Amino acid sequence: MDTLLSPEKLKKSRNINSLSVEDVASYLSERVKQVSPKTIYGWENGTSKPNSDMLIAMCTCYGISDVKDLTDEKNIDKLINDIHFLTQLEWEIVQKIRLHPELKSLICRLLEIHQGNGSAEQA
Repeated sequence: MDTLLSPEKLKKSRNINSLSVEDVASYLSERVKQVSPKTIYGWENGTSKPNSDMLIAMCTCYGISDVKDLTDEKNIDKLINDIHFLTQLEWEIVQKIRLHPELKSLICRLLEIHQGNGSAEQA
């Protein structure tokens, strides 16, 4: 989720609830762990990101029931577009792995062995 989080929506949610960064820092410090107002400013400016425990606690503090309400739709669109950059063969491999999850560890091990031999292909 970290690339999808919208710093602007974090700040807007705090302001809608008429909370200062000090209020939020106090709330989070009591419920999760010690955090400073400076850290919250960093989250709201996009220079850093809260961990999942902090994010869930912030949602509770702001009265947000779905963490997706704090995501950036533009980033979601970019993520979806990036998925389409798989080749047809790569997409078929992903689908086959999903159909046979019991083989995932075996496939990963084969790839590790292949890379260890120095013969890994670049995607």
